[in-house]
Amino acid sequence: SKLISWSMAKSVTSSLVGIAMLDGKLKLDQPLNDPLLDDGDTRRNITIRQSLHMSDGLRWREDGYSDPVSNDAAKMLFGPGRENIVAYVADRPTEFKPGEKWRYSSGTTNLISAAIARAVSPRSLKDPTGAEGYRNFMYDRLFRPIGMNNVAAEFDLAGNFYASSLVHATAQDWARFGLLHLRDGVWDGKRILPEGYVDFLRTPTTAEGATSWLRAR
Repeated sequence: SKLISWSMAKSVTSSLVGIAMLDGKLKLDQPLNDPLLDDGDTRRNITIRQSLHMSDGLRWREDGYSDPVSNDAAKMLFGPGRENIVAYVADRPTEFKPGEKWRYSSGTTNLISAAIARAVSPRSLKDPTGAEGYRNFMYDRLFRPIGMNNVAAEFDLAGNFYASSLVHATAQDWARFGLLHLRDGVWDGKRILPEGYVDFLRTPTTAEGATSWLRAR
């Protein structure tokens, strides 16, 4: 049976960042530069590193999932943002200086995913949203090479991968994904993720609020 990922999808997304880095298509300290934000909007300068650290500074509330009226993740996935999750997140105002404060945010992960999509799958007449190319990228470069053969990744109507939450895979598939990370991103002698990238992913950020959350967990 396929099991829904929920936030395990965030680790899938961070792995896709690593693969794009290995290809020379992304760098950790490059800005997201999301085209949904106007030229000159300081939010365009938020970096991929800050976003992976969930310290982008955007206003976001994700506690209280049972309260869909005030929970941004619920509104993004099931409410007004469901048809274009990236547009919903891009509409969030800045609350803190990027890099200073940590805040758990499914929205941030979807901004990262949009940056991956722009880097690996430019839009074309045959693929107007870039979704087909992005889907092929994740299957050809991550899922199939490690034997995750029962995966379904969901996309919204605008062609955005639900990178924060909606990947479906079997228990064996998820075990393979975990094993890839235990092996520092190497599978059957082939490097899937950049050397040392797994250590980067599992090192807590020093942004304010992150370590207290980890202790509480």
